[in-house]
Amino acid sequence: MSIINEALKKTQTRLESTKKIFKQNAVQPIQKEGPSKEAPLKENHPKEKTAWLWITVSVIIISFLGSAVVFALFITSENRLTTKPPAIEVKELKPAEQKPVTTAVPKRSPAKKKSELGLVLNGIITTGKDNTALINDSIYKVGDEIDGIRITKITAEKVEVLYKGKFYTLTTK
Repeated sequence: MSIINEALKKTQTRLESTKKIFKQNAVQPIQKEGPSKEAPLKENHPKEKTAWLWITVSVIIISFLGSAVVFALFITSENRLTTKPPAIEVKELKPAEQKPVTTAVPKRSPAKKKSELGLVLNGIITTGKDNTALINDSIYKVGDEIDGIRITKITAEKVEVLYKGKFYTLTTK
């Protein structure tokens, strides 16, 4: 209990010292009991209340209208951006470079040369890295088979085939 009493005494002495300072500086301390008799509080006049009300309502309306205008401008600028077609730079297209196609075509002879396997090499078509052979009037690539005969290599002049473990060469001449 003595601790509380000591704290109250310290608070009272501080309060009294601040009152003395206020009196020296001619400033009235704030009283908590209510309004002092010397300076009664001003009550707001009804006309002042309505003026403040009108000002507040006007500021709110002006703010709302300003926000609506800014929003409308933002929306219309977005629409303008999306409705305009984007600028497209037109460039002249150049055709892709094509590799020359070379073909080794045999001279036409009345009798076709048949190999021992019964195959006739009608022609060879070379396009870049890929070669194609025309054998017995059908188109074949490396790895294809004709009646058990596997095509192993196609060059511009000849076709090599494998049959029963033995290599044979077909030529156009």
